[in-house]
Amino acid sequence: MTFMPCAMLRPAAALLTPLCLGLGSTDVAAQAAITTVSTYAGASVFDEYQGPPAQSLDRPGSVSSHVALDRQSGGLAGSAWATSVGTVGDGHMRLRTFGGATLDGAGPSGEVTAYAEATASLYDSFVVRCPTCVAGTEATMTFHVRAEGSTAVDGRLVTSPDRENADFVAYSSVSSSFSMNTPDANDPTQPVGTGMFQSQSQWHYGASYHDRPIWGDTLSARFILGNPLSFYWTALLQGYSRVANYTEAGSMDGWSAFNTDFSNTFYWGGIVEVRDSSGALLTNITAFNDAGINYANALPPSPVPEPATLWLMLCGAAGVVALARWRREPAPRAPSASGARGTLRAHGAHGAHGAHGALRGLWRLWGLRTIGPA
Repeated sequence: MTFMPCAMLRPAAALLTPLCLGLGSTDVAAQAAITTVSTYAGASVFDEYQGPPAQSLDRPGSVSSHVALDRQSGGLAGSAWATSVGTVGDGHMRLRTFGGATLDGAGPSGEVTAYAEATASLYDSFVVRCPTCVAGTEATMTFHVRAEGSTAVDGRLVTSPDRENADFVAYSSVSSSFSMNTPDANDPTQPVGTGMFQSQSQWHYGASYHDRPIWGDTLSARFILGNPLSFYWTALLQGYSRVANYTEAGSMDGWSAFNTDFSNTFYWGGIVEVRDSSGALLTNITAFNDAGINYANALPPSPVPEPATLWLMLCGAAGVVALARWRREPAPRAPSASGARGTLRAHGAHGAHGAHGALRGLWRLWGLRTIGPA
């Protein structure tokens, strides 16, 4: 059974379309912030699929989704796991997806898949004020919006004998869009905003990297002093892994994994400067929203350790791989036993040492400290 979520086909352009909420607003007070965050994870091993309901919040907070499967079918054994984590708060979003799939042995055709998604949105507004600001006059504001992170994929496949009837795929992507309800100071015909789409894929034939960053973390807006400035910010992270076998001939050992990590880097970076229509610098700027948050300052998320629930998910995923590989009998090897052992060990072979090698590679991909000896 091929598990290809419809969400993977969602056009990234939808997130890059500026959503200029509040255009033409004449209110003199900032509106209340609106935040959403949701996560989803699903996995399939042979003919069994698990996809718990999506977790979501329409207020500041954190949600997470996790799934793990370990099954056998004839002489094939497979495991899959996927985790997504999302947080939204004052002026920031934190998102991460990671997971993987393994399949090895000899037996009937079958495949293993894992998918994870995390998405968040942030709508807020604030009013720029200062001691010398004259309400109703035009000004220019320069500010930062930060979006830095990484997409990562990896995978390995060893078949005996060497054949084309097996494959693996790993995919990781991020999309984000930011727009504000006021013209761009450099192009008054357009609302100020920025966006990006980035994806990375790897399969047993090669790899690809797709990057369309139009993201600019320093923007300039033309606006009227005393009027609220509203912005809308969305972000979507996705990841997908698959390992498949299409024949009963010979044996195979494969794994694939993804890690899309923007867990600290979607945040409002603060106002750099505000100048009046004559170009004079305005000082002692404030930019309070309805809840008293000052957007004149940078609002990064607090640098806190990984939550205990996430570490439990990581340990659970590692345990699935370790347990599955520990209890399996080695598959038939190629005639060149010494060379095959070296290759399989390097890429996560059968048995305890192979499991350790695969886990070491996956933990490096997740950006975590390698477990066990080097």
